[in-house]
Amino acid sequence: MVSYAKDIRPLFNAHDLACMKRKGVKLDSYDWMADPAGGEGYADHANGRTVFDFVRPDGNEPRMPMGGPYWDDDRVGLYRRWMEEGFGA
Repeated sequence: MVSYAKDIRPLFNAHDLACMKRKGVKLDSYDWMADPAGGEGYADHANGRTVFDFVRPDGNEPRMPMGGPYWDDDRVGLYRRWMEEGFGA
């Protein structure tokens, strides 16, 4: 099972964390990333799903991480699995 602490949090480096924190995006907070509340077009887990929209190749612009290099298929797939498996800690 994919977990935030073991698998997802390490995908974001210090630059990603600092850059996105200024925008109110708490990539280093499990509680924020896996918040079960909906919003922004999602019925559940809006924060985590919105972040995914910016890291996937066919997602929103500007892509994350800002300025690249962008995530490869393995990283995107791991994040997708985290969501599909229920946003585990």
